[in-house]
Amino acid sequence: MIEINEIFSEFDKRLALWCGDANDTCDLASVADEIIENRVDLISVIPENVGFLWACLEKQGVKILTRFDFSTAA
Repeated sequence: MIEINEIFSEFDKRLALWCGDANDTCDLASVADEIIENRVDLISVIPENVGFLWACLEKQGVKILTRFDFSTAA
C-alpha cells in the first residue's frame, strides 16, 4: 500500500491533487483529512465525489475541480 505522507514529502510545492475513484465515504474522509493536513489548495475529483468532499472541505479554502471524460463520434 502506498503511504500518502511519503508522496507528499517528495514535493515542496503541491499545486493540485488528483483524487481517484474512491466510492467509500471512509476513504473520502481520509482523503479530506490528508488534504487539510498537507494544506493542498486544489483537488480534482470525479463528479460523484464533489458533494461529499465539498462538505468536508468547504471551510478550508480548497478549490475542487470536477473532471469528466468524453468521446467524440468518429
